[in-house]
Amino acid sequence: MKVLFKDFNQEAFSFQNDPVLVLEEFWTPEDQDFFQNAMNQATWKRLADMPAVTRAFPNCGNWSKGDMGQLEKKRFLDKINLPCIADYTGSSPDSKQAHLNLNYFSYEVGDCLFIHDDTNKADVTSQQASSLRRLAIAAYFHDEWDADWGGELIIYNEEKDETGKQTTVEISECIAPEPRSLVMFTVPRFHRLCRIDPRATAGYRQLSVETWFMTGHE
Repeated sequence: MKVLFKDFNQEAFSFQNDPVLVLEEFWTPEDQDFFQNAMNQATWKRLADMPAVTRAFPNCGNWSKGDMGQLEKKRFLDKINLPCIADYTGSSPDSKQAHLNLNYFSYEVGDCLFIHDDTNKADVTSQQASSLRRLAIAAYFHDEWDADWGGELIIYNEEKDETGKQTTVEISECIAPEPRSLVMFTVPRFHRLCRIDPRATAGYRQLSVETWFMTGHE
């Protein structure tokens, strides 16, 4: 489902019925300024400085990952405390251990993420943590985006053969990284981030906050 946040029926929506949710204009301009300012003061690490992640995502440019402060985490989690998250995961976003690896991300020209399903990421500390992921979250805070610039989120449907071993995928969603939008989808689900195109405005950075929400029980 893709809808303006002001038109979103929070009580009626369920991830059981629709595994992908795009809320346009979810974040206010004030939210956008707040998180942009926080990103400017954050501590960042390049992909090249994260060997395990580089091995998992080779030839994906040199995107950056930043640490969020406690104040920023609280504001983010308070804002996305929607009924559909608690209904699907069994716990509210602000519950202890409900989310994993809440971070800033910055993608520039040449950066991308190859296809993956969020079940075996290099930054997961245990298979248990990986297996308990239920929802993936991406929130966009850059100022502008153009269709020629790339950076779309591609989500795939997975189909297995009769043996259940051979898997094929087909595109089900192509989601533009519209400023101030919020994207959520159930995992495991194959997806990738398209490479940022050289035609993007000089100095362009696609800015996001990304995390997962966990199940409330094993």
